[in-house]
Amino acid sequence: MTILIGSASIANAQFHTQGEQTPVAVDFRVSCTTPVQARFDRAVALLHHMTYPEARAVFEQVAKIDPRCAMAHWGIAMTLFQPLWPTRPSPQELQQGWREVQIAESLAPATDRERRLVQAVAAFFREPASTDYWLRIRRWQQAMERAYAAFPRDADVAAFSALALLAVAPSDTVSRAPADSAATRLLAVLDRIPGHPGAMHYLVHANDMPGRERESPNVVRQYEATAPNNAHALHMPTHVYVRLGDWEAVIGGNERAAEAALQIPAGDHGQFVWDEFPHAIEYLIYALLQRGEDDAAARQLQRLIGTPRLQPTFKTAFHLASTRARYAVERHAWREAMALAPREPASLDWDRFAWPEAVTWFARGLGAAHEGSIGEARAAADRLQVLETNANAAGEPLFARSIRILRLEVEAWTAHAEGAAGVAVMREAVALEMATPKHSVTPAPTLPAEELLGDLLLEEGQHAEALAAYQRALAQYPRRFNSLLGAARAARATGEDSVARAYRQELLGLAPGATRLSALETASSAPVVDHHQHLFSPATAAMIAAANAAPQVVTARDVVALLDSAGIRRAVVLSVAYMYGSPSRNVEDEYVKVRADNDWIADQAAQYPERLLAFCGFNPLKDYALEELERCARHPRLRKGIKLHVGNADVQLDDPAHLAQLKRVFRAANERRMAIVVHLRASISRKRPYGAAQARIFLEQLLPLVPDVTVQVAHLAGTGPGYDDPPADSAMAVLAAAVERRDPRTDRLWFDIASIVDRDISPANAALVVRRIRQVGVGRILYGTDAALGDNLRPRESWAAFRRLPLTEEEVQRIAGNVAPYLR
Repeated sequence: MTILIGSASIANAQFHTQGEQTPVAVDFRVSCTTPVQARFDRAVALLHHMTYPEARAVFEQVAKIDPRCAMAHWGIAMTLFQPLWPTRPSPQELQQGWREVQIAESLAPATDRERRLVQAVAAFFREPASTDYWLRIRRWQQAMERAYAAFPRDADVAAFSALALLAVAPSDTVSRAPADSAATRLLAVLDRIPGHPGAMHYLVHANDMPGRERESPNVVRQYEATAPNNAHALHMPTHVYVRLGDWEAVIGGNERAAEAALQIPAGDHGQFVWDEFPHAIEYLIYALLQRGEDDAAARQLQRLIGTPRLQPTFKTAFHLASTRARYAVERHAWREAMALAPREPASLDWDRFAWPEAVTWFARGLGAAHEGSIGEARAAADRLQVLETNANAAGEPLFARSIRILRLEVEAWTAHAEGAAGVAVMREAVALEMATPKHSVTPAPTLPAEELLGDLLLEEGQHAEALAAYQRALAQYPRRFNSLLGAARAARATGEDSVARAYRQELLGLAPGATRLSALETASSAPVVDHHQHLFSPATAAMIAAANAAPQVVTARDVVALLDSAGIRRAVVLSVAYMYGSPSRNVEDEYVKVRADNDWIADQAAQYPERLLAFCGFNPLKDYALEELERCARHPRLRKGIKLHVGNADVQLDDPAHLAQLKRVFRAANERRMAIVVHLRASISRKRPYGAAQARIFLEQLLPLVPDVTVQVAHLAGTGPGYDDPPADSAMAVLAAAVERRDPRTDRLWFDIASIVDRDISPANAALVVRRIRQVGVGRILYGTDAALGDNLRPRESWAAFRRLPLTEEEVQRIAGNVAPYLR
């Protein structure tokens, strides 16, 4: 990784400005020539978005086009400091800002409003040799307050004055007062100008604090949509989403923000990658870790580390240190944490970045304490003390308090490692963290103090107090992986089984694609997903009844109740609309009923969008098959996949006409990126040929047509209940051998085990099932139950039967945690 040292001043006017693609809800009238007014408005909008590189570039364009425009120089100066960010103007930037102020004053701003705004920015840059940043911020805020008193209905003056109120919020207490005052002004602006970028943006900042995170959710969502190409606008709502534990929204917002940030160069010659890129990546990594998606977090970490020419600022230093530390300590990878090297890369001026360096020493110290390396833990605490002193000396009390929290946490765990009582020191860290505002540079503390207290109490056997600590941690930082895991463990240890089960299920629902298996294994007593369930509409139940079976409607509510009883969070509900096309039935208006049944299951699943995913079903041999596939692909609730039942449709793979039609369906599914769940077993009642030959046709002629989608073979290529079906096993043997030899045609092939293990499975068949599971690898096995009808086992009983297979506990838990790619 290369980080170039140089001026952090921003790109010149020749660099592309995404603001030209961004709606502007700013009407900032200035005493400049008419041709520059629209450009000036765009620059102010970018300034409100905190897109400082682009804003400066546009202000410089205005100054070039209209050399007499005093406010262009006000704008340039305003981009040289970032009131809510941890970056501080360099000596060169302070001198440049003061020069811009002097130019603005010499051009004699024509209106009282303009003069007051120039006076406010002058208050910040006055005495450019002074290093007292917070004195500058207070002077600016006081001047902006005077401007607001003079022009209380001016939208931009009100917005900047609200920003100034947020900037001077106290560092030694968590107080809503500044945020509430700022919000009052900003909401008044939004009443008059609903899309004002500054009012929306600064209101999101105001809501990034305990007690305000649920305020004005419509504004948070509106701001995210206002500037779809603006990196900071895409990122900023995720501050609130972090506080709500909405990890999917955090991930999506920051994926887009990171890409957008890469389009905006920073530096006086555009030579750097803007520090909004590492900022977005840190929030992204944090969210991925809360979902237990460690592999994805590792890829983002390597992406950040491997990005050359990162802007050499505080934000970059913080995110490089913090992402490494988080990746280790969130996973409790204590040896990795111990091995972290501070002050890397060496090209950064780390003497200016005490808090970022402290994060690395915290991870080292915490790791050392857990590994029993007392000397290293004490050395880390000592260095944290030095960095705390340095931050205080630099006039950065919030940074110093944040470092002190880290030091206390290391000292508490060091004492615990030495056999002494560390809880009192840990409680001191908790109290300090509760009284310290979270800086916007970080999504959350490196590890919440209450969570660390819970961990410590749990290790000391104080289970009830540990549970209370985890619950307080979750109240502050909802849906954190480790807090939920800790709460489940503590509740189980206190005998509160229902509480433990609730936390465990919340964790498993939160992290369906988690790769942090060692942690999930301790939390899992049930599968994450039932990949093979069915619903039965009243119409289908009546049709089955007409075929000499008792009618039984199975609704989404019924299935969710069964899932709850088994502790299973989610299910894939596979449409049985293919039954209407079975050759054994003659159904009037067949396709109308197929459509209706597919739509019914989609509506049912929509009642539980976080729990159920519906797949479309149809007989692939019917002349409407491709039409229905296309319709389902466009349906928002059916577009994920299709269910094909070879036996029910009486598909014969060795029939050329059948195979040709099936190929068309497979190609269409691949083009539409729809997963395929296929019941491969040929019709038993019609005694159709089935075995190794048919499996080879499937492998050689169908799987190559679907290289881009998941194919899930139901029932281990059989039908169930049970696995006493030699032809099915011979088919399964062909597919398993192909997987075993890493045939590329099987790269996206999975197998579900629905109804394969019944209560009375023989030892020989149980051994055969285990053999096939191990042959394909437990990582390709998806848990499934099958329809909740007749004598079929229900989810809880089915899982209990499966657990009796002669698999290791590690294998069982791996299968329980497997999630098909179409659900991730």
